[in-house]
Amino acid sequence: MITGQESSNSQNQQWQNIWRQQAAANGRRWLSLLEQNDDPGVLFAHNYEAILLALEKLLDDPEQLDIAMALIKIVGKYVFAFGDWERWAVYLEKALWQMDIKGDEESKAYLLARIGNTFYVRGDWNRALQLAEDVAALYKKSNHLAEYSTALSNVGMIQIRLGHFQQGMALSQEALQIAQQLGSEEHIAQVNWNLASTYEQTHHWEEALVTAQQAYRYYQKENSLNVNHELQNIIITTSGRLGRWDEVAELSQTLMASLAEAGEINKLALLKLNLGVIAFEQTNYARAEQLWYEALQLYSQMQKLTDQAPLYNNLGHLYTQTGEWETAETYLQEAITIYAHLGYVYNQADTLDNLAECYRRQNKIDAYQQSLDKAIRLLEQADASAPYYQSLLLEMRQKKQQI
Repeated sequence: MITGQESSNSQNQQWQNIWRQQAAANGRRWLSLLEQNDDPGVLFAHNYEAILLALEKLLDDPEQLDIAMALIKIVGKYVFAFGDWERWAVYLEKALWQMDIKGDEESKAYLLARIGNTFYVRGDWNRALQLAEDVAALYKKSNHLAEYSTALSNVGMIQIRLGHFQQGMALSQEALQIAQQLGSEEHIAQVNWNLASTYEQTHHWEEALVTAQQAYRYYQKENSLNVNHELQNIIITTSGRLGRWDEVAELSQTLMASLAEAGEINKLALLKLNLGVIAFEQTNYARAEQLWYEALQLYSQMQKLTDQAPLYNNLGHLYTQTGEWETAETYLQEAITIYAHLGYVYNQADTLDNLAECYRRQNKIDAYQQSLDKAIRLLEQADASAPYYQSLLLEMRQKKQQI
């Protein structure tokens, strides 16, 4: 005869089984809808909370790990646009813990790479580098050379971000060579995508444009809207830096509308930042100011310091040009503080040079010299072998001699 307590336990077990079945069914439903949709990024944007809640429920049940992983691989292409990195990292860590138990090394490497991405976008490049190196080692050990090429290019890209230009570029070129030897179009495109970002960061505009266009041709064929948006942004920036204004105007209008429809706030803010740079170089300061404040508002919503800092630098430099000294100094000092906190040596030196220019125009000679000295010391202690930073260092030394 079943007692009252035993009956209650049995009912609880039944309800738990029902909830598990419902969670699995809901997860499979969203997975099917995303797989069958012509534009899964837009579907995800419109159902963001519902889909992530479905994933969360799947991750509570180790038996549904395969469905959870399939869902992670689809939505992982789009989730970074929403700036919800901490939440995403929790899901990835939970999946990784279960994958450790299962002993699936390939999926473990995939998850480690995605966790590394969450540190990268938050500006924690040392943690990102450690994970990227772990991922590369796992792929090399298992002889997954195509995946190894992409992982190696990620290591190279982060090394450059950390100021190790020569080492990072050597790794990036090695990664491209491996992918080309394997004849893997997908991984050649992924490495070129990373290289385009790297060349953009180091102001190699022609190389950035060529590699971005090469990657874009592949992803356009694959109809990968999320990647295309990022590559289009790089193409717009580099075309603008090279003075190809007609190309910028046409592509930026199309991209702006597409990003707004997809709800990709992060990429929309980046586009506004880059279009502001182009407007500034055309001395359209009012337009640049408007675009940068719009971008700053978007980044502030996501609390993304890594991208707020360039906007503070840009606005400070703009107000230097228009003679609004107090506002210029405030923005430039804010950018320097963020860059110092994040350890971004190159950006810090660049902004210190802008601050020095602000002081020079006010005839504050002591402050001008101090800013130059600090920027010069930063670059002398770093790998300043990238041509842009070599010329910046030379230019600042010449300014100092003229004091």
